[in-house]
Amino acid sequence: MFLLMLVNLIFISSTLAQVDFLKFIQSVDWSSSEKDFVLKNSTIVVAGEHRYSDYDKSVCNYVVNGVRFGNSLCVANIYVDSVTKVLKSISFSFDIDKKKDPIILSQEMDNVLINMLGAPNSIKNDESSKSLKHYDRSWYGDKYNISVNHFVFTRSQIYSLTVKGLSYKRVPLSQFLDSVIWDCTESEIVNKYPASIKEKSHYYSKYDKTVSNYSIEGITLGGLFGYASVYVDSATKKLSSFSFFFENLDTKKDSKVLTKEMDDILTPIFGVPDKKTDEEDSKYVNDHDRTWIKDKYALNVKQMVFSSSQIYSLTAKGISSPGGNDFRVAKWGDSKESIIQKEGKPNDAIDDRLYMFSDFVAGMSCDVVYIFTNNILTMSKYIFKDTHTNKNEYITDFRKMVSLMTEKYGEPDYNKPTWSNSLYKDEPDEYGFAVSLGHLIYSAGWLGNKTNILVLLSGENYKQSLIIQYKSLKFQDLKSNEDKQKIIKDL
Repeated sequence: MFLLMLVNLIFISSTLAQVDFLKFIQSVDWSSSEKDFVLKNSTIVVAGEHRYSDYDKSVCNYVVNGVRFGNSLCVANIYVDSVTKVLKSISFSFDIDKKKDPIILSQEMDNVLINMLGAPNSIKNDESSKSLKHYDRSWYGDKYNISVNHFVFTRSQIYSLTVKGLSYKRVPLSQFLDSVIWDCTESEIVNKYPASIKEKSHYYSKYDKTVSNYSIEGITLGGLFGYASVYVDSATKKLSSFSFFFENLDTKKDSKVLTKEMDDILTPIFGVPDKKTDEEDSKYVNDHDRTWIKDKYALNVKQMVFSSSQIYSLTAKGISSPGGNDFRVAKWGDSKESIIQKEGKPNDAIDDRLYMFSDFVAGMSCDVVYIFTNNILTMSKYIFKDTHTNKNEYITDFRKMVSLMTEKYGEPDYNKPTWSNSLYKDEPDEYGFAVSLGHLIYSAGWLGNKTNILVLLSGENYKQSLIIQYKSLKFQDLKSNEDKQKIIKDL
């Protein structure tokens, strides 16, 4: 029966009714199969020349003639997925005058579309090349996207309009980030977002040893529309971060305008940035960076402004805090009173800004120090108290702590000795003594999105000091300002 109907469609195409462009695309059920679409639209669909698109692996077997577009008619080419046969996109063909002034043609088509759809979400005009100019327009909807590509060559031009159905629902960036389970695997991400997940070209980042194989479509931010590239640890395949790309983000506009526009979008959603830097004086590149530190993730903006271009990147990275704490029983920002109550030990510190007591860590005696700024926890330390006759054993203690920290937090971002005086550099047996003189320092660090951790072995006046320091990134400016004010007061 279905085959007979298709044969009949070929012969009755000349009697098919015309259909309005906007009503037609609004009536489309983008989840329907090719067969269901043809049956539903049998009065307007005819069999067309078979075409295959290698770009998105889709095929076109049917067309809709006589689609009214303003005062003219066009042809709708129906593309379906080559494997599933589910409707994918509709490409509209126009019988245009290729000799018409391209600016006039672009304006005429813009007027028709704007009258139907309103102002486009994205406008891109590229006239930088003499041999090829192109004018692009995009409208983003809840069920489909509409894109216009107008290519102008030296002696001809091509005007294409495509409507692409969405298999997913759009979701605001903040809502998406709140839905993320950061301690999950790549396969769990694929299963969690089946409608919006899309396989992409494999990418490996040498910087943090992560890989990206998938993107998640349908992310919105204010009036921006885009997707999130998923990055996972190359070894464990655990989720590491997302990098967000927005199709209608205009990086060609003035950098200060872009900075303000994005700040105006992000600040009402995520609050005032926890970290903010603006550079204006460099001749080569100026950075405008923002960081919001949340309970489960850190959202980072990096805007790099060069002399004739700029890059605007937005990323989110999961924050790992075992048990939800940043140091022992506490979170950054906790009050002194609440931490004393949780630890349950008397305070040995004289300074009101400290809470200190003795304990053992990894079998080594130490002082535990909580450091507060305006009664807000901003830093903490382990200060080890074990002493050794052989000063090289302090180096052994340092390496022991670095090894334990590596098991917990992964490889350090840096781990190296630093010589300020090379007197004993060629005498390894005297390295411990060199540390006690202040000639040699051992340091290893982990640079996180929420906390920076430092293991440090240093010395002076024949004494050595081994500490582990935890420092809040969110409150580091608060701590720095307090230290600065104390220095000024002491002058």
